[in-house]
Amino acid sequence: MRLGLLVLLGLLLPAGICMAQPGPQTGMVRQELQATGLLAFHPYFPIGSRVKVINAFTGDAIEVTIIRPAVVNPLPTGWIIDVSQSVALALNVSGGETVVVLPTAYVFPMPAQNPPPEPPVIVVQAPLPLPPPPPPPPEPEPEVPIDLSELIAARQAAEFARQTVVAEQGSNLTAQAASLDTLAGALAVQANALNALADRLANAMAVAR
Repeated sequence: MRLGLLVLLGLLLPAGICMAQPGPQTGMVRQELQATGLLAFHPYFPIGSRVKVINAFTGDAIEVTIIRPAVVNPLPTGWIIDVSQSVALALNVSGGETVVVLPTAYVFPMPAQNPPPEPPVIVVQAPLPLPPPPPPPPEPEPEVPIDLSELIAARQAAEFARQTVVAEQGSNLTAQAASLDTLAGALAVQANALNALADRLANAMAVAR
């Protein structure tokens, strides 16, 4: 019967109550915590726990909340708690006095939980940029109009020069032909004279025989 009650009581009690709660501690107090209100720093009590701090010499007591400052200064050996200025005034301490720390509301630390899995990262590939358009074809060079008058004038000048050369060559040939005719006439006269002389010589020789 007793065993059954104990089992039933164990099932009904919350898991946090079944955990062991630390007992009172005795040591020296430090007043360096930069905080406002009834707050204190303890190196072992979880954040949010409430403890009663009792001055061992005067019996003054006050309940404080455990916090963790941004900058933690470790407590030397024998020092168990660091209190704010408000708590030090209430306990009539300045640092180095012996106090008793009694937990009144111990916050059990929650077991570490695995963080939820991160959602998959979906990488959306940006569309590839379109290739640049081809360059436009080069513009045709403008046609330069041909001045036919200059071409005709050049051809006429060339023809005139040719005719002038031909005419000069023809005149020279005519003059040369006239000179040759005169020379031929002179040669013909000399030939006739020689023929007559030859006939005379022939006749003279015939008579002499």
